Amino acid sequence: MAHRLSSIREADKGIVLEQRRVVERGSLAELKALDGFYAELWRRHASEPSPREKACESRPAAAVGSRHRHGQR
Repeated sequence: MAHRLSSIREADKGIVLEQRRVVERGSLAELKALDGFYAELWRRHASEPSPREKACESRPAAAVGSRHRHGQR
């Protein structure tokens, strides 16, 4: 059982539960093709920035850039 899509990337089959009932099942490709709940979750996940991208977005612009070693530029 997983709550994050990244946890099931290597799974052979998936089962989607809604209120303790199976609403979708199949390979991950089949679940995407059904264009149901799993497909919607996948679209949302794919459009979200990664945690690293989110961290960069939240930094002030002056803090983003290349790093210099030992004071060299």
